[in-house]
Amino acid sequence: MVARTRGGQGSELRVDSVVHAIPVASPATVVDPTGAGDAYVAGLLGGLRAGRAPAVAGRMGALAATYVVEQRGPQSHSYTPDQFAARYAAEFGEPLD
Repeated sequence: MVARTRGGQGSELRVDSVVHAIPVASPATVVDPTGAGDAYVAGLLGGLRAGRAPAVAGRMGALAATYVVEQRGPQSHSYTPDQFAARYAAEFGEPLD
């Protein structure tokens, strides 16, 4: 698997010969991008470890990164699993199962 992030343009995941285009999750406001890449990888890996499809895991990464850019500094954000799932559904139009 190869992940290529493109900031506000989203990202793409290449798995074998399949490319998954991953959209961005819309931040309320961009405050500080510090740590967004790390959060993307954490969300992606968390989704993959939970058995989610690459496209879903990629969207989880995008959403995790969005929480980071909305705050100053890479560790000042927080959310519950329920908040994450609700925002995922609102952002991407499908539940996070």
